Amino acid sequence: MPLWIRRTSCAIVLVVFIHSAEAQIEYQSDIVVQFSVADLDTSVEFYTQILGMELYGRNDGIGWARIRTAVPGVTIGLGVQPQSEATGSGAASVNLAVGNLDAVVDQLQRRGVRFDGPIQEIPGVVRLADFRDPDGNRIRLAGAPREAR
Repeated sequence: MPLWIRRTSCAIVLVVFIHSAEAQIEYQSDIVVQFSVADLDTSVEFYTQILGMELYGRNDGIGWARIRTAVPGVTIGLGVQPQSEATGSGAASVNLAVGNLDAVVDQLQRRGVRFDGPIQEIPGVVRLADFRDPDGNRIRLAGAPREAR
C-alpha cells in the first residue's frame, strides 16, 4: 500500500492509496454550493447586484435559483425553505478567492455589505474577510497575505 506524507505550513497531509477491484467513483466537473434561503428575490438580488455574479437559472415553481461564480464549474444554488425549516444557520459557508482583498472589501462596503469584523491575516498564508448574505450564510473572501503581494 503506497503511502504519501507531506508537511505544509498549515497541516500534515496524509494520503494513502488503496488499490481496490471496485470501480472508482466518477465525479462530474460541476460543484453546486447550496444555501437555504427565506426569500428568493432578495437572495438573487444580493448575489447578482451586490456581489456581481450572474444568474444562471431560476425556477420560481420550485423556489430555486442558480448563480454562476467566476470559478468554472462552481455555482451557488439558492433554495427557498418553508418557514418551519431553518435558513441561514451560519453553519454553511463559501470561500471566494479575490485578487485585491482590500479593494473588494471597500467596493462591497460601498454597496452596503457589513463585514463581521476587520480583515484577519494568517501571516504568510492568507488574509480573510467575512460577511453574511441576507439569510445569515457566511461568505468569506480570501486574498493573498501582505508579503506575497
